[in-house]
Amino acid sequence: MHPVRGLEDTQLVVEYAMGRFTPCWPYTVEWEEEAMVPTVRARWEAGQVEVEERFFCPDRSRPRLLRLLRLVNRGKVISLNLRTGLGEQEIRAEFRLGSGEERWLAIEYTLTGEPPEATCRWTLPQTPEEEAVNYWRRIHHLRTTVPLLDELFTFACWQLPATIDVSGRMDASIWQYNLEWVRDHCMNVFGLLAAGHHEVARNVLEHSVRDLVQEDGAPYDSSRPRPPELVELDQNGVLLSALHAYVCWTGDWEFVRRWWHKLVAVAEYPFQFRAERAFLLHNAREYWERMPLHGVEDGFELAYQVWMAVGWEAAARLAERLQDGRRASRWGNAAVRIRRALLAHPRYRLVEDGRFIKRRCLSGEVQWELFPQDHPAIPPGVPLRLEERHWLNPDASCVLPIVLGLVEAHSPLAQATLQAVEELWNQRWTDGGYGRYHVSSEPDSPGPWPLASLLITRAYARARDAERVWRVLRWLQSLPQARSGAWFEFYGPRPIPPCPQVGILLWNWSELLQLLVRDLAGVWAEEESLSFSPWLPKGVEALTLECLWRGKRRMLQVRQEEGIAEPVVQTDIGPLPFEHGRARLPEAVTMAEVVLPCFMERSQAGSMP
Repeated sequence: MHPVRGLEDTQLVVEYAMGRFTPCWPYTVEWEEEAMVPTVRARWEAGQVEVEERFFCPDRSRPRLLRLLRLVNRGKVISLNLRTGLGEQEIRAEFRLGSGEERWLAIEYTLTGEPPEATCRWTLPQTPEEEAVNYWRRIHHLRTTVPLLDELFTFACWQLPATIDVSGRMDASIWQYNLEWVRDHCMNVFGLLAAGHHEVARNVLEHSVRDLVQEDGAPYDSSRPRPPELVELDQNGVLLSALHAYVCWTGDWEFVRRWWHKLVAVAEYPFQFRAERAFLLHNAREYWERMPLHGVEDGFELAYQVWMAVGWEAAARLAERLQDGRRASRWGNAAVRIRRALLAHPRYRLVEDGRFIKRRCLSGEVQWELFPQDHPAIPPGVPLRLEERHWLNPDASCVLPIVLGLVEAHSPLAQATLQAVEELWNQRWTDGGYGRYHVSSEPDSPGPWPLASLLITRAYARARDAERVWRVLRWLQSLPQARSGAWFEFYGPRPIPPCPQVGILLWNWSELLQLLVRDLAGVWAEEESLSFSPWLPKGVEALTLECLWRGKRRMLQVRQEEGIAEPVVQTDIGPLPFEHGRARLPEAVTMAEVVLPCFMERSQAGSMP
């Protein structure tokens, strides 16, 4: 992309006797959902010439993009001059186009050289190669009776892997950061697994373990190491949990054995942050990356405890499988102790007034407010600079214990927490969406975040609250990027120019994929079985998921039926029980159907795995 002209040089210019034409309204740009590989199609008119452009990657082994051009002359014979380019490079084509004639052309964009440079050239029209077609057939496919859900799955499934290099590297937010986070990478691994991109997930995990974790287990964020007081302590738990999820989906235990020495360091590193008073981790950085200059005190962050509870449990399971009994016991005990402390410690639990809170100080007092420093890193015009009081609660990360299953979604604790985060909806805007935390403590631009909104939506899905799930999905559909399915990090005016909002956050796609596959279809891999715990929110009559587990394709279907009192599970090896809100499918199953009672009660729905 040109630093000044952006993508302007790549637009197609059509010239002939009637004039000079470039794409202008009215035009349509859309995903071609029936294409053999992910394809974007644009249609526009150049006077009497109809123009159709299709963009797709024709293979899986080379960095190239194909742009097919279809031109149809609806008038008299004309002499056409086509022009486009890439940066300083320009390519042209001249030819006659008869009345009613259709002409196909193609442009190939490639990366060549070291360092790689983008070039373009005319080439022959072609179809995707068999390798690419087979790949996109093999990954997961979701179909429901609601087109919006199908579109959201397809958009996320197609775009997330396209942002990741073959080495596993990725920019956390396209055109915004040019930086990497272990957290973002591993959160995207969950989405890749939900979509069936298992090889890509492996590449991301290997890059994260090899390149973004130091030998002592300290993780990188923003592509750099941090001093202990500013380390993002959830990252170790996220990495361990993502790795466990990967081996559950794929059975690739060799990967774990290969990197076991590094994974041991990842699991051991957080122990140094334990407080003497309680088995909880503390430092002076919070989940959304505010730090002492913003007013964050040394203390206990809910998100860090939750992710390490999940991560240590995952590490214990990995160690047990590798017959490392000593570490399995140590990490398993740590998972139990930190979970117990965050829920029930008499002084330091991260619960107050019957709901989850974001943070406690080392004294045991709740940190309700931020008292920021007069620091140049806090720009003028943001709430953290302008307002008198800066509240820490509510915070979207407070729903993590619900999403990750540490508490029952229908419990009074979870319900009170969900009620509290409702304050984040439409805080100082009217178009919908949740902010990531109370807007008064925002050191950046106030506005709704799709990521925070999807995180809260997943908690509502666990609680089977269809109304609020649909509210967020309709809000996403209303945003300017809805047709592409590629959302910005946040929406709203930016008080710190010259920084317009251009960042497309990858993590949004991962949360969407997890919402649709893990929370609605209710499908997630375990070590010995495939867990199947579907929920059809009001308006969804049926759902089908084709997924890849342990190298075999599975066809999983869900529908509702009147006249039955309990869910019924039928498979190609016979009926299976539906117990504790789920069916567990053994490897022998390749086809399964769950029939749910209409208006299934919450007690029958169970808790999500």
